[in-house]
Amino acid sequence: MFEIVLEKIKSHKWETTGIIVGLLLFGILGLNHFGTHHKEDDLNINLEKKVSTITEKKVPMISHVKDKVSNQVTVDVKGAVNHPGVYSLPSQSRVTDAIKRAGGLSNLADSKSVNLAQKLQDETVIYVAQKGEKITVVEEEKANNIATQGNSKGKINLNKADLSSLQTISGVGAKRAQDILDYRDSQGGFKTIDDLKNVSGIGEKTLEKLRQDVTID
Repeated sequence: MFEIVLEKIKSHKWETTGIIVGLLLFGILGLNHFGTHHKEDDLNINLEKKVSTITEKKVPMISHVKDKVSNQVTVDVKGAVNHPGVYSLPSQSRVTDAIKRAGGLSNLADSKSVNLAQKLQDETVIYVAQKGEKITVVEEEKANNIATQGNSKGKINLNKADLSSLQTISGVGAKRAQDILDYRDSQGGFKTIDDLKNVSGIGEKTLEKLRQDVTID
């Protein structure tokens, strides 16, 4: 029986060899295809991860730029400074910071013509007068400030006005105007006009006189 089977194998040895070789080739090609496909999948995954990482990095950067812009004010520094011009500074900056950015006061500057402690407001002009300079130029700047810091009825906005604008109110001099600014800065603004009574030197009678000239809207 065994001899018969052996004879059949011998008689078909080329066919058997061909089948074996075919199986081996199929196996090799299959493994090669699997390996190539697997590498492509790994490459695609790595590329997706890199793209995702780059995108995530860009989003915070854009947000950071927007925050930086919103936390700045831009002012125009004119007059007796060494380098007049337009400057952008952090929103909590004071007039003295803007003047420093403009190269400081010139030798001809009258330091009393500006309030160095005043907080900056966006899109405003800071004018430093020269010693002995006529006040007409300053008054012109003051008029421009009043136009932007008041309202359509001509009232002065307590939450927006600067020192010069406050002094245009009847009964408000330099000291009282500064007291109003100091109170506004310390309290984060006026909630009602009646808050003026909390300012040093302003009582009920004075408040009633000021009420018709001021607003908080």
